Amino acid sequence: MKKTQLMLAFFTAVLLLTILPTGYAQGFSSMLDDSILKFSLSYPAEVRIGSCFQLVFEVTALKDNVGIDEIRLTVIFVHDSTSTTLLDKVIASDTTLKKDKDIFSIFSICVPRRVAADPSIFAVLFANYTRDGGDYKPLTNRWLLAIAREKTYDQLAAELDNARRTIRDLRITVAELRDEIDRLRREIHRLENMLEDARLEIARLEGELSNADDRYQQLKQDYEKLSGEYEELSLLYAETTAELKALQESYDRLSGEKDALARDYDNLLRDYRSLTEDYAALQASYNLLKETYDNLSKRHESAVKQIGQLQSQLDDAKQEYRMLLMNYESLNRENALTRSIAFMQAFVLVAVAAIVSAAYYLRRRRTPEAGQQPPQPAEAPKPPATPPSTSVDQAQAEQPGQDQPQQQQEESGKRVQRMLSGRRVTVPSDFVSRLGLREGDQLLVEVKEDYVVIRPFHETRQRQQESGAREDGDEASNTLGPGHGLAS
Repeated sequence: MKKTQLMLAFFTAVLLLTILPTGYAQGFSSMLDDSILKFSLSYPAEVRIGSCFQLVFEVTALKDNVGIDEIRLTVIFVHDSTSTTLLDKVIASDTTLKKDKDIFSIFSICVPRRVAADPSIFAVLFANYTRDGGDYKPLTNRWLLAIAREKTYDQLAAELDNARRTIRDLRITVAELRDEIDRLRREIHRLENMLEDARLEIARLEGELSNADDRYQQLKQDYEKLSGEYEELSLLYAETTAELKALQESYDRLSGEKDALARDYDNLLRDYRSLTEDYAALQASYNLLKETYDNLSKRHESAVKQIGQLQSQLDDAKQEYRMLLMNYESLNRENALTRSIAFMQAFVLVAVAAIVSAAYYLRRRRTPEAGQQPPQPAEAPKPPATPPSTSVDQAQAEQPGQDQPQQQQEESGKRVQRMLSGRRVTVPSDFVSRLGLREGDQLLVEVKEDYVVIRPFHETRQRQQESGAREDGDEASNTLGPGHGLAS
């Protein structure tokens, strides 16, 4: 019952919201005719059937000396395809209006009571006046003033407020119902949990019952087996009883065989003791194997962890290898650029030497001394050829006049090398052959007070592994490119 009342109130509120107008205000209309006259009407937007309302009419002249023959206002009530004239009034006639002159009129109009639903009220204006001193010209206009209804907007607004209060009460009731639904859901959830626990208990009991049935079947089989053995023993007992007399007669004969049986018994006893010792040894072996299995299981778990750690180290080593490979490619490109620069420098040096020699030769020819032949032009130094195992940087670094010091330094295992552009120093090819270095090997550059030491990187790595200490100092490993150039 309560639910039915709530639904009726809800539909009533929706219906009221549907039929209510969108707004309620005083209506106003105006009309401007050729900027000569302005006609204005003020009226309500809607009126009750059987009630009266005021209609305000105003005429304003926008020019001087506007001749008016007639201005008539008619209010028509339209309903059921018929119309009723509520007002037919001549506002002005045979007059002249000056600029900004007003004609202001207020009329009280009543609406008939017994009419069809939602009739309407119209106002019709007729004006006949002159324009710019010419002949009279008529003007007609029609306004829709109001809609006549049984209830006004205020009454509908009051009903809407009542419907809103009803909706608010319904919302409160719905909230209470939702709380009750939430409580019932929680109760259902609790009952479902209890049901699930009961199902689990039933499943456990069914499992125990199944185990009990299995044990019962096993015991039943054992009982049947023992019953068969008992029957066999009964038969044997009967046969033994029947043979007792025969055995009694054979007693003497068996007494003679007693010693033999005693010896057999001793042998069987020794076999039993031997088997017992073998069983104990097997039990000890089983315990040892079980302990060994447990140790192997622990070692297996430790080995799995170590494998995981080694896999992580392998991933780190792969990342480091990628970084070193990127460094190698970068240094290789830089080495190619440096070789191009070195070729250009050698070419420029040769060109400069040729220009200097030519200038010197021309100056000597212009100023020769008496009794002497002009000196021959000095031969331009040729760019040294690139050695097969060294770069162009080494050929550029080796200048004439340094052969003797270099031979002495080579004998002592030292060599003077010039630092080129890009902070690059060339490793001599004989040093590379002596140390067994190849293209792509890494070198360790280390600063010692006021000099620099360059050594193969693998020797330093081995020394670090033996000492167990990992150095975090400022070390930079570089890669040998083509021509054994080292980028510092």
